[in-house]
Amino acid sequence: MWEPSVLFWKERCSLFRRRPPGIRMKKGFTLFEVMVVLAVMAISMALFYSTLMINWTGFEKTLSHMELQLDADTVSEMMSFDSRYAKSFAVGTTQKAITLVFPDNSTVIYRLLSSGVIERQRDYSVTSVSTYLKYADSFIRAEGNTINYSFVFHDFIFGQEVQLLSETKVNPRNRV
Repeated sequence: MWEPSVLFWKERCSLFRRRPPGIRMKKGFTLFEVMVVLAVMAISMALFYSTLMINWTGFEKTLSHMELQLDADTVSEMMSFDSRYAKSFAVGTTQKAITLVFPDNSTVIYRLLSSGVIERQRDYSVTSVSTYLKYADSFIRAEGNTINYSFVFHDFIFGQEVQLLSETKVNPRNRV
C-alpha cells in the first residue's frame, strides 16, 4: 500500500507552498482590525473626557467658593471694623444702606447696589468693596444696639450658580 510522504503533503498543502519569485505576502492590517482599534480608542477617549470635565467643574466650583469666602471675609472685616468704632449709625429704609458716624464726626456710607456691588463712601472717596453680591437676598438691619449684616455672594461657573451666605452681627463700641 502506498503512503504519502512528507514531501507530498508539503507540495499539496497551501501553507507550505512556495511563492513564485517576485510575489510577496501582503503585510498590514485588515479593515476589521483597524475598526476595532478605533472603537476602543473612541470609548477610552469618551471616558477620559467625561472624567476630566467632571473633575474640572468640581475644581472650578471649589475655586469660586474660596474666592467668594475671601471676598465675604474682606467685606465682613471692613464693615465690622468701621461699625465697631462708630458713635452712631442709621440704616436706610430699604435695608440696603448704612451710614456710620465716627467720634470725629466723619462718616462712612455703605451701599448695596442692584448691580451686585457693595460700595463704601468715605468723605468724597467712593470704593467698590465687592462685586459678587446677590442684591435681592442681602440686607443690613439694626436691632437695638446691634447691626446685622447678611450678604449672599454668588458667582456662575459653567452655567451653575455658586452661593455663599455671610452673616455678621456687630455691637458698636462708641455708641452714645
